[in-house]
Amino acid sequence: MRGVAAVLALAMMIPAEARAENNRIVVGAGAESCGHWTIVRDQAKPNLVWPPEFWAYTSWVLGFVSAANSYAWPKHNLMEGADGFGVWGLMDNYCKSHPTDTISDAASAVVLVLMHKSEQR
Repeated sequence: MRGVAAVLALAMMIPAEARAENNRIVVGAGAESCGHWTIVRDQAKPNLVWPPEFWAYTSWVLGFVSAANSYAWPKHNLMEGADGFGVWGLMDNYCKSHPTDTISDAASAVVLVLMHKSEQR
């Protein structure tokens, strides 16, 4: 029960919405900054203890990529040859270079990378 309370408390700390570059409203963890993504990821790596924010962010991103794979890019399997760790690595690289962008912006960039790779197969 404490775990559920912790997740609910965490969800309340995440911004409810933000505007993406294309002026669409983004809700949930995708509205958080890439700078915060990088802080959370860097804190987790040394001792392999991943804070609840990590799970909120990474689950949001994997859901975003899965949705793109299912609906926006049905011709190819974007995730062929990739896994969650690969997606997280792409996110890490993007967010380190663009700390003021949102997690949603980074996830969109990751989808574009995966789309490009899928077209080359």
